[in-house]
Amino acid sequence: MDNVNELFVAIGVTLAILASVAGPVIVLLRLMRHQTRQKEQRYRFLLELADRQQALPPELLLEPTPTDADRRRGLVLVSGGLGLFLTLVALPLEYNEGHRLSELWGLACLPLMVGLGYLVSWWLGERDARAGG
Repeated sequence: MDNVNELFVAIGVTLAILASVAGPVIVLLRLMRHQTRQKEQRYRFLLELADRQQALPPELLLEPTPTDADRRRGLVLVSGGLGLFLTLVALPLEYNEGHRLSELWGLACLPLMVGLGYLVSWWLGERDARAGG
């Protein structure tokens, strides 16, 4: 009976891990699809203007870039890294071998460090903009 319980626990943990990985992947794919559709609509509009032989406004030819994109990405990744760290440390799950889930706290370092890199990039860009402008 213990083997059956261990099997169900292993299946449950596997499904939980797959669900936690699949969720962000699905959100990312939807976001990328939305951005692609927006770009396609913009290009179609520009092609229609060109087909009608109307003058193309120069601001429509430039790619739209958010000015604070690095800051936003950095804050989101740092927050995600800290949230992952706190989640892993707070969960009381323990395996049969005596290992705890909180031993995986190092996984939170990747989004945390990438986020800090984005924040440094944003800060350097702001500093250069103030010095140049």
